[in-house]
Amino acid sequence: MIGMDRRTGRTISGTQQLASRLQQVFTTQLASRNRRRAFGCQLPSLLSHNVNLSLLLTAKAEMFDALADPNNGCRDFSANNIQLQATEAGFIAELQGRYRGADITVRVPLNDDI
Repeated sequence: MIGMDRRTGRTISGTQQLASRLQQVFTTQLASRNRRRAFGCQLPSLLSHNVNLSLLLTAKAEMFDALADPNNGCRDFSANNIQLQATEAGFIAELQGRYRGADITVRVPLNDDI
């Protein structure tokens, strides 16, 4: 699949395009788009809370739910492991799974500023 980088406007493909799609899904609050109310997930509402183990587990569950939702358009990626890494600007999610028949690891920043 070919897409466009949301910051530079350049053409992207492969795992780079997958990471861009995943970032868009994970950083869009569910029901916040006018014509696509079913797009997104509940993760953005969790990112403003204090970080503890319960929050991390809930965040991972929201991410798995978003990947399984056909409205988000990520059915070509099947995650089997999600790790969250805290940074100064938020979190980076490292997802391991299968994409187009190959095992991959993709890193997705969970803030819109990057």
